[in-house]
Amino acid sequence: MLTTKSRLLLTAMLFPFGLMAQHANMHPGYYLNLQGDTVTCEIEVSNWNRNPSNVHAAGSNGSLELRPLETKGFGVYGLADYVSANVTYHPEKTTGTDLPDNYSEKVDTAWCFLKLLNGGNVALYELTTNQRTVFFISDHGDAPTELLYRVAAADGQLKEDQHYKQILLRIFNKQGTGENYEGRIERISYTEGDLISLVKRLNNTAGKIHANGVSGEFDFVVFGGWQSYLFPSPFNGAYSVNNHFSPGLSTLAGIGVLYNITPYSGKFSLGLSADYSTYNVTENKSGTVGHFYSQNFYDTTSYSERLHSSNAFVTLKLFLVYVVNPYARVKFYVKGGIWYSFSVKKDAEIYSDYTATTIGTVNGLPPTTSIQSGRSSLLSISKSFGNILTAGGVRIGKSQLELGYGLPSFTGRFNGTGIKYKIGAISLTYGYLFGKHTSVQ
Repeated sequence: MLTTKSRLLLTAMLFPFGLMAQHANMHPGYYLNLQGDTVTCEIEVSNWNRNPSNVHAAGSNGSLELRPLETKGFGVYGLADYVSANVTYHPEKTTGTDLPDNYSEKVDTAWCFLKLLNGGNVALYELTTNQRTVFFISDHGDAPTELLYRVAAADGQLKEDQHYKQILLRIFNKQGTGENYEGRIERISYTEGDLISLVKRLNNTAGKIHANGVSGEFDFVVFGGWQSYLFPSPFNGAYSVNNHFSPGLSTLAGIGVLYNITPYSGKFSLGLSADYSTYNVTENKSGTVGHFYSQNFYDTTSYSERLHSSNAFVTLKLFLVYVVNPYARVKFYVKGGIWYSFSVKKDAEIYSDYTATTIGTVNGLPPTTSIQSGRSSLLSISKSFGNILTAGGVRIGKSQLELGYGLPSFTGRFNGTGIKYKIGAISLTYGYLFGKHTSVQ
């Protein structure tokens, strides 16, 4: 059960998250009016798993709704660019179990916001609907044309209409490089990654990726903050019993690297970090213990002992990050993985510094008094240990605030008792990111 002090500490740690959550999902961007002028504004970003049909924007002239017929396009800085186009495409699904027996001839024509995947002399666009994802290509300013791909299933056999490969080969032939890429075009699949790779070749790899982070890129983070070490295990001292160390607060500093593993969404990243922290905890106990066997055989001990321990760690963390809302200005993320700490202190033990006075009698002899003092080692902390890591945080631009929890890990057994001893940690850190897509991180 949380104490009043613990509740206040938890409230203080969560308060910054509440402040950041008050920010709307407005992100700096722009739109192109029908005259082709660029107007800076803020764009309200939602979950664009499908291409938006209208977008809310706010600028110096107030709020407005952007629709494909009323604008030439819009963009959200660091996230994505969209162009308005009147396109004709095949809407039927290309995956699943209820595929048609023959290629569907159905086509739709509509004004849409197409997501720009690669820009240049040859531009690649994407349209994601409830049914499927359709790719379009534009050659030297032409209107976007569907890269045709259809699927049918007849007599249990899957058939693919891969006409998009002919369209790509035709453009390569116009550039005089068709023979060099014919085999590669034949091997590609109708996926974002394969198509972007080829279009970049058509643009001499100079095309800019307009997307929310590119798979295979690294971000680096430096971070610092506070870590509270947790000691949930009870233990006995030289004389006292059922002792607990209170949480030990420490500063923390570290560095890390994040590897984006989701093309163009920035939702998932693998991370590895290393940080340094210490703890120094003390517990003072005093009391009286006695043993009574008979009137002729007993003793009473009055004691005072100082229980203490200190340590310093380099901790490695391997984790997976999931960004809940990668297109928002204020991003929320969660992460999970493992942590493993390495002790860098030589005498990483739990000690009892004690003084005691014992008065007792043996075999009915007159009582005697003895005084004891010294230091006793209760437990040697393992040089390395680890467990599961969980965390959650908020990112705005290149900054992030994170609350983490390392589940307590078994570090050893108390001398002579066999009682397990565990150490865990709660941390609150601020991080600053460097990299090519730090708006995602």
